[in-house]
Amino acid sequence: EAAGALEILMAGNDANRVVAEAGALPPLMDLLSNGSDEGRANTAGALRNLADGNTANRVAVAAALVELLSSGTDEGRVEAAGALCNLVCGNNAGIKADLLAAGAIPPLRKLLQDGVDEGRENAAAAIIILENHLRRARGSRRRVIVAE
Repeated sequence: EAAGALEILMAGNDANRVVAEAGALPPLMDLLSNGSDEGRANTAGALRNLADGNTANRVAVAAALVELLSSGTDEGRVEAAGALCNLVCGNNAGIKADLLAAGAIPPLRKLLQDGVDEGRENAAAAIIILENHLRRARGSRRRVIVAE
Protein backbone atom coordinates (compact mmCIF):
# COMPACT_ATOMS: atom_id res chain seq x y z
CA GLU A 1 0.00 0.00 0.00
CA ALA A 2 2.88 2.37 0.72
CA ALA A 3 4.22 1.89 -2.81
CA GLY A 4 0.79 2.68 -4.20
CA ALA A 5 0.66 5.86 -2.13
CA LEU A 6 4.12 6.85 -3.41
CA GLU A 7 2.96 6.22 -6.97
CA ILE A 8 0.08 8.65 -6.51
CA LEU A 9 2.20 11.19 -4.64
CA MET A 10 4.87 11.26 -7.34
CA ALA A 11 2.58 11.46 -10.38
CA GLY A 12 3.15 14.65 -12.34
CA ASN A 13 4.89 16.86 -9.80
CA ASP A 14 8.24 17.70 -8.20
CA ALA A 15 7.93 15.07 -5.47
CA ASN A 16 10.11 12.63 -7.47
CA ARG A 17 13.33 14.39 -6.50
CA VAL A 18 12.32 14.67 -2.84
CA VAL A 19 11.30 11.00 -2.68
CA ALA A 20 14.55 9.89 -4.33
CA GLU A 21 16.64 12.09 -2.01
CA ALA A 22 14.79 10.63 0.98
CA GLY A 23 16.18 7.20 0.08
CA ALA A 24 13.05 5.55 -1.29
CA LEU A 25 14.78 3.72 -4.15
CA PRO A 26 16.43 0.83 -2.20
CA PRO A 27 13.24 -0.23 -0.34
CA LEU A 28 11.22 0.07 -3.56
CA MET A 29 13.74 -2.13 -5.38
CA ASP A 30 13.49 -4.69 -2.57
CA LEU A 31 9.69 -4.62 -2.73
CA LEU A 32 9.80 -5.03 -6.50
CA SER A 33 11.92 -8.15 -6.08
CA ASN A 34 10.31 -9.65 -2.98
CA GLY A 35 6.83 -8.19 -2.56
CA SER A 36 3.37 -9.60 -3.18
CA ASP A 37 1.93 -9.41 -6.71
CA GLU A 38 -0.07 -6.29 -5.78
CA GLY A 39 2.94 -4.75 -4.05
CA ARG A 40 5.13 -5.40 -7.09
CA ALA A 41 2.59 -3.77 -9.43
CA ASN A 42 2.28 -0.71 -7.16
CA THR A 43 6.05 -0.52 -6.86
CA ALA A 44 6.48 -0.58 -10.65
CA GLY A 45 4.08 2.34 -10.85
CA ALA A 46 6.06 4.26 -8.22
CA LEU A 47 9.31 3.46 -10.01
CA ARG A 48 7.73 4.55 -13.27
CA ASN A 49 7.20 7.99 -11.76
CA LEU A 50 10.53 8.00 -9.89
CA ALA A 51 12.44 7.12 -13.06
CA ASP A 52 10.84 9.92 -15.03
CA GLY A 53 13.54 12.53 -15.52
CA ASN A 54 16.16 10.95 -13.24
CA THR A 55 18.99 9.14 -15.05
CA ALA A 56 20.52 7.58 -11.94
CA ASN A 57 17.16 6.09 -10.95
CA ARG A 58 16.54 4.88 -14.51
CA VAL A 59 19.71 2.82 -14.54
CA ALA A 60 18.98 1.34 -11.11
CA VAL A 61 15.49 0.05 -11.95
CA ALA A 62 15.96 -1.32 -15.51
CA ALA A 63 16.76 -4.98 -14.72
CA ALA A 64 14.14 -5.22 -11.97
CA LEU A 65 11.45 -3.89 -14.31
CA VAL A 66 12.43 -6.38 -17.02
CA GLU A 67 12.07 -9.15 -14.43
CA LEU A 68 8.60 -7.93 -13.43
CA LEU A 69 7.67 -7.66 -17.09
CA SER A 70 8.67 -11.30 -17.49
CA SER A 71 7.03 -12.76 -14.40
CA GLY A 72 4.45 -10.35 -13.02
CA THR A 73 0.67 -10.25 -13.01
CA ASP A 74 -1.19 -8.45 -15.81
CA GLU A 75 -1.23 -5.26 -13.71
CA GLY A 76 2.45 -5.63 -12.85
CA ARG A 77 3.36 -6.18 -16.50
CA VAL A 78 1.37 -3.08 -17.55
CA GLU A 79 3.14 -0.96 -14.93
CA ALA A 80 6.55 -2.40 -15.82
CA ALA A 81 6.01 -1.71 -19.52
CA GLY A 82 4.87 1.82 -18.69
CA ALA A 83 7.98 2.37 -16.60
CA LEU A 84 10.13 1.05 -19.45
CA CYS A 85 8.42 3.57 -21.76
CA ASN A 86 9.44 6.35 -19.38
CA LEU A 87 12.98 5.02 -19.40
CA VAL A 88 13.35 4.97 -23.19
CA CYS A 89 11.57 8.23 -24.07
CA GLY A 90 14.60 10.48 -23.73
CA ASN A 91 17.78 10.84 -25.73
CA ASN A 92 19.87 8.79 -23.31
CA ALA A 93 21.42 6.07 -25.49
CA GLY A 94 23.07 4.49 -22.44
CA ILE A 95 19.72 3.78 -20.81
CA LYS A 96 18.42 2.20 -24.00
CA ALA A 97 21.57 0.07 -24.29
CA ASP A 98 21.19 -1.03 -20.65
CA LEU A 99 17.58 -2.05 -21.24
CA LEU A 100 18.51 -3.96 -24.38
CA ALA A 101 21.29 -5.71 -22.47
CA ALA A 102 18.83 -6.54 -19.67
CA GLY A 103 16.69 -8.37 -22.24
CA ALA A 104 13.72 -6.02 -22.44
CA ILE A 105 12.60 -6.84 -26.01
CA PRO A 106 11.45 -10.49 -25.60
CA PRO A 107 9.10 -9.87 -22.62
CA LEU A 108 7.81 -6.70 -24.31
CA ARG A 109 6.98 -8.73 -27.43
CA LYS A 110 5.23 -11.33 -25.27
CA LEU A 111 3.18 -8.59 -23.61
CA LEU A 112 2.34 -7.20 -27.03
CA GLN A 113 0.98 -10.60 -28.04
CA ASP A 114 -0.94 -11.62 -24.91
CA GLY A 115 -1.34 -8.58 -22.66
CA VAL A 116 -4.24 -6.31 -21.84
CA ASP A 117 -4.77 -3.21 -24.01
CA GLU A 118 -2.80 -0.75 -21.87
CA GLY A 119 0.08 -3.20 -21.58
CA ARG A 120 0.13 -3.74 -25.35
CA GLU A 121 0.19 0.01 -25.95
CA ASN A 122 3.09 0.47 -23.51
CA ALA A 123 4.93 -2.51 -24.99
CA ALA A 124 4.49 -1.31 -28.58
CA ALA A 125 5.81 2.15 -27.75
CA ALA A 126 8.84 0.78 -25.89
CA ILE A 127 9.62 -1.75 -28.63
CA ILE A 128 9.49 0.87 -31.37
CA ILE A 129 11.83 3.19 -29.50
CA LEU A 130 14.27 0.42 -28.50
CA GLU A 131 14.37 -1.20 -31.92
CA ASN A 132 14.81 2.17 -33.64
CA HIS A 133 17.69 2.86 -31.25
CA LEU A 134 19.20 -0.52 -32.09
CA ARG A 135 18.71 0.11 -35.81
CA ARG A 136 20.42 3.50 -35.59
CA ALA A 137 23.26 2.05 -33.54
CA ARG A 138 23.84 -0.54 -36.26
CA GLY A 139 23.52 2.04 -39.05
CA SER A 140 20.59 0.20 -40.62
CA ARG A 141 17.70 1.81 -42.45
CA ARG A 142 15.43 -1.21 -42.06
CA ARG A 143 11.91 -0.60 -40.86
CA VAL A 144 11.07 -1.81 -37.37
CA ILE A 145 8.71 -4.78 -37.16
CA VAL A 146 6.84 -4.61 -33.87
CA ALA A 147 5.21 -8.04 -33.97
CA GLU A 148 5.83 -11.07 -36.10
